Amino acid sequence: MASINPFVAPSSGNQPWVDEMKKTLKTQLSVPIDTPPLSIFSVPQILKDEKPEAYAPQKIGLGPKHHFRTELYSNMQQNKLTAVKRVIKPYQIPDLEDQVAERIKNIIPVICPCYDSFPETNADAFAWLFGIDGLLLLDQLRVYLDKGFAIDEKDLIMLENQIPMIVLKEIEKALSANGEHVEELWESKFRYFAEANSPFLLSKESMEFERVNHLLDYMYHSIVNNEVSKDSYWKQ
Repeated sequence: MASINPFVAPSSGNQPWVDEMKKTLKTQLSVPIDTPPLSIFSVPQILKDEKPEAYAPQKIGLGPKHHFRTELYSNMQQNKLTAVKRVIKPYQIPDLEDQVAERIKNIIPVICPCYDSFPETNADAFAWLFGIDGLLLLDQLRVYLDKGFAIDEKDLIMLENQIPMIVLKEIEKALSANGEHVEELWESKFRYFAEANSPFLLSKESMEFERVNHLLDYMYHSIVNNEVSKDSYWKQ
């Protein structure tokens, strides 16, 4: 990763910032994946202070904003590793680093723009963070599909806790490369989870999944598309 965080304004002088922008853009252009839109935002602190349980994860910290929160990390990290083993075992993946983390590491430059702020650390740490948290999310969606519960459903759909879809697709590629083709690995599970946890009815129309940014984004657009469909029906 770059030594200067591109999200932070330069404190003095312009040349280091110019050099960093050149490096950042060059790195992003070298990744053969379109840069996704900004879609994971920090909730204003005033809202978190007013009702923490509504905006801050209580049990599961996913992604760079909450993975290393002390109380979440200490209580959940071994559970995450257990979930990772549970997911990858059927695919006979012997080395998470070579087959999952390395894939994610290669796209770190286009993961960063998904967030409105991104902490400084090295690419290896981010690759492992996203690999572990992405596999945990898959595990929880599978458990939910089979048994109707997750560790904490509310945490999985909190805005700051979202895992970008481009990360999940790299995980899908890694799993598919080590077993039978995994069709609709995320879409079917997103749909089931969203239907069970949405306060509103979802659209019955299939969504263009290539444009989905993350789980909460899928739920939001499914709700909005359903409202548009109803409005169109009543106008006929």
